[in-house]
Amino acid sequence: CLFMKQIKRPPISVQYASVSDIGGRKTNQDDTGIANYGKRQLFVVSDGAGGHAGGAIAARLAVEAALIAFQHSAELELDEIVMTCLHAARRSILTQQVKLPDMQDMTATIVIVVLDLQMRKASVLHLGDSRLYAFRRGRTVHITRDHSLVQGLIDVGMWPAERLLEHPQRSVLYGALGSEEEPDPAMLEIEHLDLRDGDALLLCSDGWWESVST
Repeated sequence: CLFMKQIKRPPISVQYASVSDIGGRKTNQDDTGIANYGKRQLFVVSDGAGGHAGGAIAARLAVEAALIAFQHSAELELDEIVMTCLHAARRSILTQQVKLPDMQDMTATIVIVVLDLQMRKASVLHLGDSRLYAFRRGRTVHITRDHSLVQGLIDVGMWPAERLLEHPQRSVLYGALGSEEEPDPAMLEIEHLDLRDGDALLLCSDGWWESVST
């Protein structure tokens, strides 16, 4: 008779850093946030979209709202947490659009990751062209797909992926925080990652991935 005993793995240990650089642009509209709650961790990157007035404000609102939402939902399932954070970020921007008439066009992209350190799992949700990259043993094993015009053309075979940066409308998004229309449910598909020791996750705006080939 064999008795099977589940061996409980120790929580995964995480080291993280946040970097923001204006690069070659006149302004930097990126914002980042990190929060911890027990064995759960939240990481979020938001980028003011399209150069619209108030992009930096929109990004800051999105991050702050996500951080607050995480503190109130961190005990839920991972998928519920990331969805709660995204909708809180969207509501925050829409609310401020009404209060600040000069900022009615402000929008932002977002990418959210919530880790369960004990279960060694992550849930990922994004809107727009801020991305998550996952690396394992020096190789890229996962990249989120942009909610953009050019990505749509690539998906249907009308534009080659290797020439993404050459398209004159590469910055046109069909998903971003701040739009009055509810996001298409297809854009709110949560992605799941099983984490291993040595994995690396990179959350970034287009200011990074447009400059670095992978």
